[in-house]
Amino acid sequence: MFKLFANQLIILCPAEPVVVVAIFEDERRQYGIVDLYGNYIIEPRYDTIRHYGTDNLHTRFHQGTPPPEPIFIEGMARVANDGLWGFVDTAGSEVIPTQFQYVDVFMNGIALVNYNGTWQLIDLYGNILESFTYSNMERLNANLLTFTDDNTTKEGLIRILI
Repeated sequence: MFKLFANQLIILCPAEPVVVVAIFEDERRQYGIVDLYGNYIIEPRYDTIRHYGTDNLHTRFHQGTPPPEPIFIEGMARVANDGLWGFVDTAGSEVIPTQFQYVDVFMNGIALVNYNGTWQLIDLYGNILESFTYSNMERLNANLLTFTDDNTTKEGLIRILI
């Protein structure tokens, strides 16, 4: 059961029935997620938890505004420790370990990630579906990626066929 202490900060997530908790100990902040009954879904053990938007939750804490978007997308939340990202499910299990330099949200069961400089599409289990060696990639929507390659100055679009 969750208990609120002086060294904790909570923020409601209006898009879903969970509360994000930040625990502060000796200059270190750890994030977790609590359900509305006060039970931990995810014990505070992550440096950050990112919602659907592009800013981290600790940025939202400092601004004093709750995240308008949900934390869990397709049953997965993005979490990070020591600058590496992974995914936890709604039961709090770390389904995909914190090993990526970048992770996007899942759309149609596929996420764009960056692992040691290689862009990859992964499924909900962390299986690699496709790898790319472009300098930068972004997801425009569920079925469309953009890419740039600094070495060849190529730019373009990649359509994800499901």
